[in-house]
Amino acid sequence: MKKLSVLFFICCYSLVCSQSNENKDAYVLFDAIVGQKNLEINVGVKYFEKYRTLKNEHQFFNDKKLKEGTVSFNQQVYYNIPLMYDVYDDALIINISSIYDSYLLILDKEKVDYFVLDGFTFNGVKDKGYFQVLANNSTSTLYKKHEKKVKTRFVEFKKLSRFIPFSSFHVFKDNTFIKVGKKNDWIKAYPSLKSSIQLFFSSNKALLKNTPDRFMIHLFKTLTK
Repeated sequence: MKKLSVLFFICCYSLVCSQSNENKDAYVLFDAIVGQKNLEINVGVKYFEKYRTLKNEHQFFNDKKLKEGTVSFNQQVYYNIPLMYDVYDDALIINISSIYDSYLLILDKEKVDYFVLDGFTFNGVKDKGYFQVLANNSTSTLYKKHEKKVKTRFVEFKKLSRFIPFSSFHVFKDNTFIKVGKKNDWIKAYPSLKSSIQLFFSSNKALLKNTPDRFMIHLFKTLTK
């Protein structure tokens, strides 16, 4: 009876997935019934915490805790997946659970197309890792690369790690990654728009200093409109 029920559900599921974009609930329900351990996304290396830190210091993006997000893995989208992004090791970690077991898994980076965490979208870029998408259009994309460096210290004879965040900006155009940030970088990326870039930098110094993400997004949109 159970086999017939599962077969009936799979047939219904296939029918739903052949319809329009409004398939999210069906995917979530299917994943819940089949079980994460039986899904293709259960491919990778088990994750174990390697660093001891003080409270509120960690190597992750935003928070050191699992949050529900979306992952496109090997061109298959999975919703409501508990995940964390380890910025220092540039690793996407998900929680695989069933009624029998639960463990953390580092996904194969080469198979991650993109993931969404805390409302931010990260693309997997071949041989380069994960990049946050700040803005895009039909011909180019503005990315932000999150990174952290580690410093070791001893507190009460305990070796602790402290992670210091930093970031960089990149434009992908003409099948090429170009690191941008400084004025001359943007001019190299868009040489025909040199005067517009110079004017934008001189007119938006406060924006660059206070909210560099917004500065880069506005500049990218100005140059690619």
